[in-house]
Amino acid sequence: MTNKQRNLIKKKIVKCLTEDFKNNQAIFDKKEGWQVFNGTDLDMIKYKVRELAGGSTQTTLRLFGVICWACLRAKNSGWFRIFGVGMSWKHNSIKPMFSERIGKRKKITIGNYRYGYLKPCI
Repeated sequence: MTNKQRNLIKKKIVKCLTEDFKNNQAIFDKKEGWQVFNGTDLDMIKYKVRELAGGSTQTTLRLFGVICWACLRAKNSGWFRIFGVGMSWKHNSIKPMFSERIGKRKKITIGNYRYGYLKPCI
């Protein structure tokens, strides 16, 4: 993650904490920095788990409207992202995708699994 990407994430989080906009209510004052409400409402933190076909599960964690954590777990594969940067893994019994076979996407094999980085999605 570059400094530019890190600063963009910080700006988005500060914006969500200090500005009112659609589906978001500020919990801190932008100028003074004090808390707007006596008790911060935990509805601003959303944790969602979806069951998908084939026994897979997809999980997301949103803090103030920004996806901080996302993952997908299947029987022999999966991926996760933290603030848009992540990794994937697949069991060696699953055939590599075309981009892996021609060397466009790099993977490392450890034991019976192949691991690789996911492209940033910021």
